[in-house]
Amino acid sequence: MGSIPVSPIYKWLWNSNCLSKRKVFFWLALKDRLSTRELLKRKQMELQSYNCVLCHQDVEESLHHLFMDCLFAKTCWNMLGLAYLIQGSMLDSVPLFRAQINRPFFMEVIVAMFWAIWSARNDVIFRNLHHSVQRCKMIFKQKLVWVKLRSKRDIGTQLQLCVMARQFCIILFIFFVSFYVC
Repeated sequence: MGSIPVSPIYKWLWNSNCLSKRKVFFWLALKDRLSTRELLKRKQMELQSYNCVLCHQDVEESLHHLFMDCLFAKTCWNMLGLAYLIQGSMLDSVPLFRAQINRPFFMEVIVAMFWAIWSARNDVIFRNLHHSVQRCKMIFKQKLVWVKLRSKRDIGTQLQLCVMARQFCIILFIFFVSFYVC
């Protein structure tokens, strides 16, 4: 039948320490399936405005605009020193982010920033809150703290399993030795 080449971004995403809901969120973003105003317009949903609520430039809120081209998003990416790496599609930008971040947790950083920008947008739309780069930064930091705690928990769980396996082997060894000695 053949095979379709798949971007390594998906492997990076699913192997990351992000919460499952954030992995699915970012996967939806990569597939252009988040409910941006452009997607809602394509689905014939009536809205008062289809423009971006974060930059107020009379630009339709598309997925690419919201996370890459919006002045607010660029300011948020600039906090990490990554704004100048935004080129083309998201699939093109993620490897550039990876090379620049150059850490094993690069995917967690990218997903956390996407989540922070999305949260800022949703706060404006659904909670009538004013967006700010400081709030975005706070959300970003909170999500990375959760990732850090989650990864420590995973490492702790792995260590506990290793200790339990070692203890189990010792018990089996003692059992077999006592069985053959007696």
